Amino acid sequence: WRGGKVEQFINLCNATANPFQIKPTIDNLDTNYRSSKTIIEFNNSFFDFVGSNILSDDSHSKIYNNATQKCSSDKLGY
Repeated sequence: WRGGKVEQFINLCNATANPFQIKPTIDNLDTNYRSSKTIIEFNNSFFDFVGSNILSDDSHSKIYNNATQKCSSDKLGY
């Protein structure tokens, strides 16, 4: 991922380009089983803020606005 072109991921998520021979499927995982409730709440707030207020490109905002996750429990997590 380091040094990769972010446009490749954005194009794949927005179905504007496909570098593969098969049609990709994108599964947004709505429940986070690994992170603590505090981390998930922070990430949800951060992604909502960035998607709504910082990014001017709609294709980028769409990805951030669809990043909300639920917490599986009140466990401490990682």
